Amino acid sequence: MKRTDGNLNFWGVIKLLALPMKYQIAKALSAQITAQLCQLGQAFSLAWIVRELLRFYYYSPGSSEKLDLSFGVICFVLFSLVELVSRYLSGTFISTLQSNIKTLILEKSFSKLMTHSNDYFTSKSTGKITSGISGLPKEMSNLIDIMFMDMIPSITIALIAAIGLAFVSPIISVVLLVWFFLFQGVGIYCAVIRVPLHSNSSKMRGEAFGNIMNVVECQQSTRQASKVEYERLRLGKILDVWDRENMLYSFSSETARVYQSLFVTLFKIIMIAMLSGLLMVGWIAASEFFLAYLVINIVIRNVQSSVDRLVDLFRIHSRIQNSIATIFFESEIPNTGTINDFSPNHIHLQMKDVSFTYTGTTERLFEDLNLAFKSGERVAIVGSSGSGKSSLMKILVRTNDVSSGAITMNDTPIKDLTIDNLNTLISVVPQNPSLFNRTIMDNLKIGNADATFEDIIEATKKANCYDFIMSLPKQFDNEIGEKGSSLSGGQAQRLSIARALLKDAPIMIFDEATSSLDSISETNIQSAISRISKDKLVLVISHRLSTIKDFDRILVMEKGKIIEQGNHDDLIGRESVYHSMWNAAV
Repeated sequence: MKRTDGNLNFWGVIKLLALPMKYQIAKALSAQITAQLCQLGQAFSLAWIVRELLRFYYYSPGSSEKLDLSFGVICFVLFSLVELVSRYLSGTFISTLQSNIKTLILEKSFSKLMTHSNDYFTSKSTGKITSGISGLPKEMSNLIDIMFMDMIPSITIALIAAIGLAFVSPIISVVLLVWFFLFQGVGIYCAVIRVPLHSNSSKMRGEAFGNIMNVVECQQSTRQASKVEYERLRLGKILDVWDRENMLYSFSSETARVYQSLFVTLFKIIMIAMLSGLLMVGWIAASEFFLAYLVINIVIRNVQSSVDRLVDLFRIHSRIQNSIATIFFESEIPNTGTINDFSPNHIHLQMKDVSFTYTGTTERLFEDLNLAFKSGERVAIVGSSGSGKSSLMKILVRTNDVSSGAITMNDTPIKDLTIDNLNTLISVVPQNPSLFNRTIMDNLKIGNADATFEDIIEATKKANCYDFIMSLPKQFDNEIGEKGSSLSGGQAQRLSIARALLKDAPIMIFDEATSSLDSISETNIQSAISRISKDKLVLVISHRLSTIKDFDRILVMEKGKIIEQGNHDDLIGRESVYHSMWNAAV
């Protein structure tokens, strides 16, 4: 799979999420900058008060003029109140922004996942995909927190402070800016060194917990094989490595903090020496000395906080990249079709010179394959495992795309249809049904949300699942658990068939759909299939040859090729592959 530009890389995703939230971001930034300005405003207010006190007691002793500090006090109180309100608003705006970003990410992630092929989901574990989906909103929220609460405030307050101090002493202003950039550089350097160490520690932590969970899942086998001690020793080795990596990371973190503290202390000494020198030669007043010292300490406190979060920032960036790499890839099945209202009453499906190769392989499964199907036909596809039966169905429904050639419906290439339009034309009943952790009614209405209760009863009776549904405590409102865990395999399969019948699509595909059914249920399902096939195209993959002997046409596949086709009597009469399969089955 290859990356594409735009929203499929880190900055593209940031842009994708930031644009819809630009006004919320602007409000949060405005509130944060206002709070920073108020911090400096408080320092200037205190400096004014100090100046007035010095002027009254030291520079004009015995003066008849009364000491009036009301202006400075009022300014200090106002700046404090505005800072308090600004921080409250900033926190509210940031929390709202984080919540909206999480929602937007989940929507975008879901939409993107729904464009991927089956190969994507089979090549990646559910845990990895889930981790990507859950990790991206969390890390984006953490990124917003660090940027708005640490990084942006430290930069803005340093720049504003430098501008303000320029009126006191341009030299102090320049030194402050030089120190700020040098300190940030040292912080970034230390963070870059520590990030790999943290990654190694996190990797070993994941391996340790993964090993524990694996042993817990296989605890019965571990006990029966008398391997509890072996697993304990194996875990101990992993924990030793984790402990060593943790110690390295902790040591590097403490070393970095020592260097940063020395850098700050050195800067304070230099600034106090410079301010003292300027005060002694009369270039600045005592109140300005006090003001500069206050402002510098405010800047140092903010900058230290941001530098301490640099490792978190790099780590979050790495995790976001991993989540993006898991989810935001170019879809293997491009949804470039423009036709969205294709709904013919009669289907004529053709495969013209179709070739197909799975991603990552060079050997073609199908080459120049030509087939034709039409409404009213019941066509069965048989063959040994790996012969290409399921792959044929995948390219028909476009969960995989052909390498060359074309598949058409009524002379319209299916690539010209939107994916949604194509999906409305096909009902698929897989061998392993996909059921939601919801009620039976909710699962059935996935097939047709507008189905009436009478339609649902009819479909469940055709699929031979009405009786078992009515025997449940809550009947159609009964929860069926994750992946239908509260149902037997046969019950889940019948429910899946009922859902497909409710969809009432012109093409129905059954991929080993009756493999989990008993003979009575299978007979009932086959009767239902026979009834609906009068005006539909029905394609069935089956290993049970007895269930398809009455079909209009049977295709025998071997290594991606159709080696025989005809009805049951024709194929039996030829005494070839199908004949041998039939004899083996009966």
